[in-house]
Amino acid sequence: MDQMKKPTEICLVFPPKVTSPGLPALLLGKHGYGNLLDYSAPRLQLQMIVIFVLTQILHSLLKNLGLPLFISQILVIAALIHMKAMYIGILTVIVPIISCLITIAIRQGGGDLILNRSFFLATRCAGTSFPVIHYLLTELGILNSELGRLGLLVALIGDMVTLVLTMIGMRLKIWILNGTKQVLVDIGWAMLFIVIAAFVLRPAMKWMVKQTKETGRIKDELRMIGCIHVPGNVNSIISLLHACCPTRQSSIALDVLHLVKLSGRATPVIITHDKPTETMLNQPYSENVIVAFNRFQRNTWEAVSVKAFTAVSPPNLMYEDIWIHLDVRRNLKSFKVNSSSYNIAVIFMGGQDDREALALAKRISQDESVSLTVIHLKARNSLEETFRAENDRMLDDELLSDIKRSVKLTYIEEQENDGTETSHFLRSIVQDYQLIIVGRRYKCEDPQTLGLGEWCEFQEIGIIGDLLSSSDFVGNYFSLIVQQRQQRSA
Repeated sequence: MDQMKKPTEICLVFPPKVTSPGLPALLLGKHGYGNLLDYSAPRLQLQMIVIFVLTQILHSLLKNLGLPLFISQILVIAALIHMKAMYIGILTVIVPIISCLITIAIRQGGGDLILNRSFFLATRCAGTSFPVIHYLLTELGILNSELGRLGLLVALIGDMVTLVLTMIGMRLKIWILNGTKQVLVDIGWAMLFIVIAAFVLRPAMKWMVKQTKETGRIKDELRMIGCIHVPGNVNSIISLLHACCPTRQSSIALDVLHLVKLSGRATPVIITHDKPTETMLNQPYSENVIVAFNRFQRNTWEAVSVKAFTAVSPPNLMYEDIWIHLDVRRNLKSFKVNSSSYNIAVIFMGGQDDREALALAKRISQDESVSLTVIHLKARNSLEETFRAENDRMLDDELLSDIKRSVKLTYIEEQENDGTETSHFLRSIVQDYQLIIVGRRYKCEDPQTLGLGEWCEFQEIGIIGDLLSSSDFVGNYFSLIVQQRQQRSA
């Protein structure tokens, strides 16, 4: 046993070389200071400079294709720092392709692997696509871990290698069949498509987004559903409608739904109060609710149109097809904007529900007494933003650009790693606001909310809405959860 032991000698330099004595002293070399890169501080500074320069050079080439800065940062970091990910990403594609082609060549006795499509089959089957890896890491709950980030980087590099090899194989096949001229023609068409996509289609999409936004300003009608559980909800909803600043040019179409527990009858029923029915004559449901909202409609000079309904059903069926939910906290009796200043916050993470919430908040902020803060929660070191739908990202950016340019509104950008950090951050700010508006984002979990879905008690109001309604959050505030109306096909 003693013969198997080998002595190892380790030399450590104390004190460690951190800060260099300066470039002149190193160049003169009188005192044996050694090389500049022997010191950790200059070495770190040099790495940062190289990463910054290469990132900017690569981004200047890729930004015309619509790729964000994050892609350039990932590629540079992968090339300079995460060489392990680069090697793994390349090998996970190259090794299966080579093994597959060797097997095919042996079984078929040779032949042209390009013309008989064996190369393309091997390339398609060699790698595992990025969405699959992303889904698996999400299911395992390790998406934001060090291993998860490495896996995403490897998958991204593997997809890029697969794409490059496929393009090379296609050009080789065309060259073998049709010659060099046809290859050059195909490359020219591909370059033309890239130029058109970058300099024609993308600006056209931005123009369409702006035109849609301008049209929406002209025809600005807010459709809302107000759900009445108890009599106290009537005043709260009317106060909220006042806060939305209704005018004839910017009207509100309100559907009032009085939720009544089913008792004394066998089947649920929905009653429309715009015309009398036999059910209404037998049992006058929602009379006080109708009177209150009709008075409110008259007082607003028809800037608000009201339609009243009563839903008599079991409690567990009352929440179907409700688009806007007002969560009345236990420590509040009514929602009122009657102080000299009123602080409102919007938690924005992107998507149609969050855009709807932000549009509603901007409308409320027309009141001079309202101070609006937009809190943009972004995922730190995440690929999620890169692979979102282009039109969805453009709509978010266009809406946020107005917020950033506004003098009256406040924009805060907060980066979080996971749901735990998001929860701590929101808990620290809720006391600063009287109303917090969020998008519903039903069954939608992002890196910023990772892990919170498992503890979500009320799925119907979304992860952030459920978090703000939790008893762990102490504050004198309302939370308003907004969902964009879903268009249903006939």
